[in-house]
Amino acid sequence: MWTLLSLIWLSTVHAENDISSKDREMIEEWLYSVDERTPHGRLQVALQAFESEPSRETVLAFGSTHPHIAYMLSDPISRMALIYTVLLPSPDRNRLRKGDGVIRQFDKMGKAEKKQALLLAKTLDLPKKLVAIRINSFNGIDMSMEITYKKQGTTSGHIVTLARPYTPEFANEARLSLEKKYNMKPLPPTHDAFSLMPFKNPSFELESRHWNKGVGFRFENAEPYGTLSYDKSNHLDGKASLKLYNTEDTMVFPNLTQTIPVGETYKIRFQTFVQAKNTKVEYRQDPSKTNISLHYRTADGNIIKSEVEELRLGTYEWESVIIDSFVPQDAETVDIVIGSSVSGTLWVDGCSMIRID
Repeated sequence: MWTLLSLIWLSTVHAENDISSKDREMIEEWLYSVDERTPHGRLQVALQAFESEPSRETVLAFGSTHPHIAYMLSDPISRMALIYTVLLPSPDRNRLRKGDGVIRQFDKMGKAEKKQALLLAKTLDLPKKLVAIRINSFNGIDMSMEITYKKQGTTSGHIVTLARPYTPEFANEARLSLEKKYNMKPLPPTHDAFSLMPFKNPSFELESRHWNKGVGFRFENAEPYGTLSYDKSNHLDGKASLKLYNTEDTMVFPNLTQTIPVGETYKIRFQTFVQAKNTKVEYRQDPSKTNISLHYRTADGNIIKSEVEELRLGTYEWESVIIDSFVPQDAETVDIVIGSSVSGTLWVDGCSMIRID
């Protein structure tokens, strides 16, 4: 799948940026057989890219569609972390490729690995008395390089975050990082594979602007309403997230909807991130309506297809929700609908929609 998608995208990038066939093949190799939706996969793509010693033009071309991965090639600390990872023994590199974590005790590191570990610690203004370095995904969202050290007899740790997922605000930050290093800002493509759909305010930085407030579920009474707000104290992307809160007394459960034109798009991917605290069914609540939905409409407004991803209940940290969907032939628009119909708190942040045709 990645080979076909990459070839479609690379042919477009080549026409716009005139990268060489060798560079196209290089980027194709980075993406081939690697699932960049996972933290370990994104780290592997970044490592392959780093070891390929790509040209400025190639990195910028890659940064136009995958800025969250190309960021690791431009950010100084991330680059140093990649260099350290390259110096790991082969068995540990293989563990990372398989999606496992690694722990490296400082006193058992090789000479080059120790040198890079100390250089990284110095750059981060950490003490020289290193204990170990651990690399793994502890949250399923990104990769953590945890550097543990001793200071005045106490063992402490410092986290370097790698392989962050694509989110709108971080993508902008990553493009600015690439611009700072290469004196050119890679812009997202406007058509074909990996181009962005015209999604507005995807990380709720502008609260409800460009979204329509509605009702997803209600009982017979007109109140009390559930709470729909914007949380600046808990967010994954940018400085705010959508917060939905209901109790067993809630009678009306609000939701948010945004309508996006689909044009002649063949297949799309919607991604967002969800966190929950004590979400559960109470009273007569229907958990099936705690979901993210895509509703495709014709020009006259009729729904011709729906994709529904129910959100799991309970308490958990941020996790990814991905909906891959084929666009019906007669669809003019798609409604993205976010709602909760159960008790507890649900946060949503970092929405994106891309073409993957």
